[in-house]
Amino acid sequence: MTARLDRPTHVRPTMAARDARRFAAAVLASVASLTLLFTFQDMMRGGFTTGHGEWLRALTLYGIDWGTWGVLAAGIGLVLQFQSPSRQQHVAIRAAGWGAIGLTCAIAHSVVTGSILRRLGLLNEIVPAEVLASGGRFLLAWSMVSLGYNLIVFALIVGALYAARYYGDLRTKRLREVDLEGRLARSELNVLRMQLQPHFLFNALNTISSLVATDGVAAQRVIAALGDILRVSIDHTAHQEVRLRDELSFVLRYVEIQQARFRDRLHVEVDVAPNALDGFVPSLVLQPLVENAIRHGVERSGARGSVWIHAACANGDLVLSVRDDGQVAIGGDGASQDGSAGIGLSNIQRRMFQLYGEAQQFRAGRTDGGGFEVRLLMPFRTTASGGAS
Repeated sequence: MTARLDRPTHVRPTMAARDARRFAAAVLASVASLTLLFTFQDMMRGGFTTGHGEWLRALTLYGIDWGTWGVLAAGIGLVLQFQSPSRQQHVAIRAAGWGAIGLTCAIAHSVVTGSILRRLGLLNEIVPAEVLASGGRFLLAWSMVSLGYNLIVFALIVGALYAARYYGDLRTKRLREVDLEGRLARSELNVLRMQLQPHFLFNALNTISSLVATDGVAAQRVIAALGDILRVSIDHTAHQEVRLRDELSFVLRYVEIQQARFRDRLHVEVDVAPNALDGFVPSLVLQPLVENAIRHGVERSGARGSVWIHAACANGDLVLSVRDDGQVAIGGDGASQDGSAGIGLSNIQRRMFQLYGEAQQFRAGRTDGGGFEVRLLMPFRTTASGGAS
């Protein structure tokens, strides 16, 4: 395969940059709020009678304390970001990992804040002079005293970040579902429009007309297949995914009409593993691929052509491919002369990403033999998204 259609690369960096800005703004707002809150708490405890210098000292102390936690929170957020939510880990391993990170953050916080506060002299009235005189001794004592409190703060930060991530994932999933529903509706409307557009009906009716006088049984089969195509298109409206056996049945009805039209010029070979039939695939995903293969690989060539439909399970994934041996129309970039194939493939690619995210693959391009092939890889599931079987 010489070409690959990937989703636009500019989308994700833009979203990542926007999320990073939001996270930074949230951290800064939290640091400022907590600094003011703890300073105000000290003011209340002192009965608002403490001098201006004491409040400035408290504001500086808490600013250093929470500012350091703000920097550490950014690092914790990066760790959480690169941790795949779909990766399954033993609870003990995950707890041990976060425990090590928490201990590191707690000690780092104590060392940073202790060094700054000692240098600024903000602890002269709190810590004995003999302890402050030895930097190593002071930092050790400061770390031990503040370890428990720092671990609690660390746990609260991790909990808040997990909650924010969970909320963000739910919101993203909902937005993705809404967008996917819209794409599916447009895809189904396009299929119905394709079936009702004049050239399709003309070709189908012309095929039926020519068969009525020579092969009445074949004409009846074409009429039945045309009715099934219209009916199944409507039946698929409410489903994002269908079983491969149902999708294949729909495609074979379409192929039946095309074979009646092209007769010996069209050869379609279906190679589907039995264990793949119960897997769920995006609804109405195969018909556009087969249509493109027939239209650009057979119809425009004027010669005999073949189309192969293949499906199999491999390493927990379901692999679908549609290949033709045509020599015209679709180029290595997946675009045709009229642009219809490129638009259709791009729409399928976007639907695949919306349904399966990074777990899917989409490849389209010329084969070594000169034909064109589209290959789809998705997780093999026997239940549709959302748990519908």
